Amino acid sequence: MIRGIFLVLIFSFANSVLCIKNFVLISAPGSGKGTFSQYLVEKHGYIQICPGDIFRREIRAQTELGKKIQPMVDRGDYVDEDIVCKLISDHVAEIVEHKKGFIIDGFPRSEASFNFLHKYLGEKKLDKDVLFVQLTASDETCAQRIEGRVVCSGCSMVYNVFLVSPKKENKCDKCYAELSRRKADSSDVVEKRLVYFHRNIQPLLAMANKFYEVREINTEKPLEELKAEYDDLLS
Repeated sequence: MIRGIFLVLIFSFANSVLCIKNFVLISAPGSGKGTFSQYLVEKHGYIQICPGDIFRREIRAQTELGKKIQPMVDRGDYVDEDIVCKLISDHVAEIVEHKKGFIIDGFPRSEASFNFLHKYLGEKKLDKDVLFVQLTASDETCAQRIEGRVVCSGCSMVYNVFLVSPKKENKCDKCYAELSRRKADSSDVVEKRLVYFHRNIQPLLAMANKFYEVREINTEKPLEELKAEYDDLLS
């Protein structure tokens, strides 16, 4: 009898450990989403789904989609939601099939796209395994981070000339490709994106709180402290 109960407890514990927690980031540009995602990707094997990175790859490859969206991306405008919703659902389905955890960064960005995501997660029975995360920092900090940002043209690794600079100037530590600044990281575009976030995207956290656990982490603290908090999210 005792042995049977013990085995049930072990089985339940194993299931809870093996349960993959997935993350949706609703956070301002420059709040530390890239750092959060890169840490979980490198340490815990997560896969990041970032519409912006996907679009930039399409632009570099000069695909039909890339040519269509390049002017919007260069201006810092948002791409049509129908396109983004399709990309998100396709990528999530592929990741789940390979039994990997995912991080959605930069989506949803409107009530309509939140409803799309919520419905999709429910249909795929993923809604119980998703945590919404808000990374916070002042607008001044976010702007400084973005204006100092350089990105690898090969693997999309993000560095910052003020905070986390590469070991070799203008070269990626991982793949040694050239680093460059995004056109959308200029000061006028950054201000426009921060205003849009506070007005249109931040209110989605109230919607998320009705259905999901929402955690807030202030990223204006040392990186080692943040890593400990990121690890804590996995428990």
